[in-house]
Amino acid sequence: MSKKTGFLKTIDLFCGAGGFSKGFELAGFNILAGIDYNENLRKTYVNNHNNSEFIHHDILEGVLDEFNDNTIKMIIGSPPCQGFSDARGNRDTTSCFEELRNSLPIRYLDWVEAIHPEIALMENVSGMATMKIDSKLFLEEIKRVVEKLNYNIQIGLLDSSYYGVPQKRVRVFCVIYKDKYKNVLDLFPFPLPKYIPDDFEKRKPLKRKVDIWYFEETEKYFFPKESEIQPIRTMNDVLYDLPEVTNETGTVTYKVFEGLNKYQKYLRKNTSENVSLHYILKKPKEEELKILKNIPEGKIYRSSRFGDRYIGVWDLFKTELRPDERFILLFLSRFRTREEYKTKKGKYSEGYLLESLFSDFKTMLKMMEENEYLSKDELVEYKKYFIEENNKENTDPYTTLERLKGDGWLRAKETKNGRAYDINTKSGIRPLYLRLDRNSPSRTIMTTSFRVRELVHPTQDRPITFREGARIQSFPDDFEFFGTPKEIATMIGNAVPPLMAFKLGKYYRYILKNHGEGLIDDLFDKFLNNKNKLITEFI
Repeated sequence: MSKKTGFLKTIDLFCGAGGFSKGFELAGFNILAGIDYNENLRKTYVNNHNNSEFIHHDILEGVLDEFNDNTIKMIIGSPPCQGFSDARGNRDTTSCFEELRNSLPIRYLDWVEAIHPEIALMENVSGMATMKIDSKLFLEEIKRVVEKLNYNIQIGLLDSSYYGVPQKRVRVFCVIYKDKYKNVLDLFPFPLPKYIPDDFEKRKPLKRKVDIWYFEETEKYFFPKESEIQPIRTMNDVLYDLPEVTNETGTVTYKVFEGLNKYQKYLRKNTSENVSLHYILKKPKEEELKILKNIPEGKIYRSSRFGDRYIGVWDLFKTELRPDERFILLFLSRFRTREEYKTKKGKYSEGYLLESLFSDFKTMLKMMEENEYLSKDELVEYKKYFIEENNKENTDPYTTLERLKGDGWLRAKETKNGRAYDINTKSGIRPLYLRLDRNSPSRTIMTTSFRVRELVHPTQDRPITFREGARIQSFPDDFEFFGTPKEIATMIGNAVPPLMAFKLGKYYRYILKNHGEGLIDDLFDKFLNNKNKLITEFI
């Protein structure tokens, strides 16, 4: 183990590439070691944390003896999250402990028990907030274990975009602390953000089995003054100085050297002319390029949901599909969630409409009109096509259904009540090709975000590069990732954004260094006399 000394001795469990470590280093913490079971992370961690050690160790094998010296002030860590994730159907709905990875947050607490840090901070996906063990929330079990250790715990849902990261990334954070910090962390468990979006709306606190700190639900006097609010960071901050064109080596020259804003200066603090990793995981195929060219900025290809964010198959492939085919796809997508029509019953089930519902186009058109499922232009177009022109070829929906199925746009199955149809992956049943918006934060970066069908560059017909993804996650440009493309994608997607970690670290550093009652009381006096100010202004 490293022989480093220092007041803010810290270890990072499940360290990954070291996003958590990087942020806390920048905040002034002394990161003794990053600990992870994946040996392939060593080169990336060591290369980017010169004063820290990487320790290859399986947390399930117990606490390392060299840390049992009562000098560790803080533990940070992100136990693997797949079992809690709602993404791509990863959630295990039976029991947290049926999968080994789901018990890792509990094993994290074993280290808290053995090492006795002043404060511990654990991060996980937002799905952890609703995951259940049989009839109770997993967070209830976390809280029970923490209290048994004679520690206190506060749980928050934090959005990284509120802390200066150009990404909408909501994660559960659990701050675990000794009694001496109760007077501040019971009330202010997390730093209050200053980066507030224009469309931000506060809401009434929800009743939960476990209290969760959520900025949208905090008291009104915790909100910053208008003059103190910082504009939320967007994809423009990420892309401004990067060339649009990539190359196979990944090393490119910045296209801009002047007029950098605060975020870009942070990213480029230790680089001069060139930046690495500016290459894509895989080039789009010809059929994928056709789709990408038709997706507007800020839109997602998805036919199973409706709203400004989505573009359906009937619009995306308007030039390739006949009017009757587009109408069938739109009709099916609109009614597949309706309980009285869908054959897959249940609150969270949807899809498969019986063939008998597709009786004739005129009746179907009337149903769409009565439910206000068509825009004015669509209504005019389909009335003209099905009624005014009265083409004989437009009178048989069954033929259209089978043609769409044969061409791969629909799937079908036999039920006890007859044949039923539904949209599929090709026709947009799940979100695909999420084109980012230059004027908004990125959607959440995940390990899969670099695939062609995932996050798409705002103006280029390609997926985002690894460097763009790293910047979205707020990794500085001199942070290098080593490994296969798949390993690099996993490192970036699983990381805690360093800039968010810095904001958290700066807050807890102040509390650790100034935990004397007089200083904390003085802090509270200042805050309570200035209720329209953020407590973090006084830090």
